[in-house]
Amino acid sequence: MENSKLERKLAKKIRHIIKQIEDGYETIYSYTDGCDEYGFIRFFECKNGYDGESWQVDRVCDNSIKSRKLYILNNGLIFNGVKYYIHSDLYYKKYYDKELVKIISDEEHKMVLEISKNIKDIISKINDQIEEYGKGNNTSNINYMLQREIFYNAIKMLEYSPLHNYNDFIKHIKNNKYYSKSNDLVINIINSDKFKNERQLLGLGSELIK
Repeated sequence: MENSKLERKLAKKIRHIIKQIEDGYETIYSYTDGCDEYGFIRFFECKNGYDGESWQVDRVCDNSIKSRKLYILNNGLIFNGVKYYIHSDLYYKKYYDKELVKIISDEEHKMVLEISKNIKDIISKINDQIEEYGKGNNTSNINYMLQREIFYNAIKMLEYSPLHNYNDFIKHIKNNKYYSKSNDLVINIINSDKFKNERQLLGLGSELIK
């Protein structure tokens, strides 16, 4: 089977996987519980059992799709008993993208896994730094809970980062809209002197993330 036809078959399989995830977050019931400065808070119960506000449902669904894409990029996709490895640009491709899938060779995949290992090491070091920041906070301070939320969201943001391409990882850090304050925290950590070697590895050289 020629590559273009095979890639379309693999794309169809991936779209099916994504659709299953999205269907799981379809609302089956909604209810009001409490209120805030904007009015009553409405929660949504999903087919898969998840329960949250609409923005939480959207975020968790998006993260579930990213998680599955990361799994596919790590482990490949089996079709007709044969395993195929997929190009890392799958992470940012949209559902209806005509070129959702590009097959790569075993050697290319080995290189991608090496990049993934390096990015995971960087994420681990960032998480360690976030934990150090957390230890330095005064628990009696009214801002403590807000700062803990920023730290928590920074770690969650990193959990679903693209791991197989340095440029995609930087793009994710720079453009993440879900966690703006947490995003700033991660950028400040990467731009610190402690991360000079990590910036070199990411291809930034002496530049800082802006």
